[in-house]
Amino acid sequence: VGEQVTNRAESSSESPLTFRFFQVEMDIRKCIVTNPLEKLNKVTATGSQRPIYFVHAMEGNADPLRRIGAALDAPALCLQCTRDVPLGSIGDMAAHYVRLLRQASPIGPYHLVGFSFGGAVAYEMAALLTRQGFAVSLCLLDSSPQYMAVYRAQYRKAAKIASDERLEGNGV
Repeated sequence: VGEQVTNRAESSSESPLTFRFFQVEMDIRKCIVTNPLEKLNKVTATGSQRPIYFVHAMEGNADPLRRIGAALDAPALCLQCTRDVPLGSIGDMAAHYVRLLRQASPIGPYHLVGFSFGGAVAYEMAALLTRQGFAVSLCLLDSSPQYMAVYRAQYRKAAKIASDERLEGNGV
């Protein structure tokens, strides 16, 4: 199968970044996200209303979250994976996103929504923000329960926390 796929994928003569794969031509430059914080709706923050920050799925962009963001009556923004995002670990990615979040909204509380892979990143962001003294609400959408259970267990072990009660009491 790999050989058949290799035989069908070829570089286009237009650009080394353009590929033809199964008769579909794609310019990979269009796949690179350049905006680290994408607005999902036109609602602006008023008074005590705080924005909702979504964390992308594995694809790294806001596209799968646009419909849900557009339906909200609160400002909805999505963190996106640009070239500047460190990809070495979930913790590195979360720390980077927390810096972006704090630049956009220096004062909490923070409302985070993690979608799929973004659930693990959002969970780590919530833990970082909580340790920094901020109130955080966290919603996980389509985040694998088994994956999150393993991730939470590793977090509890590293933080020397016996149960989820202490995490939940800290807003996570």
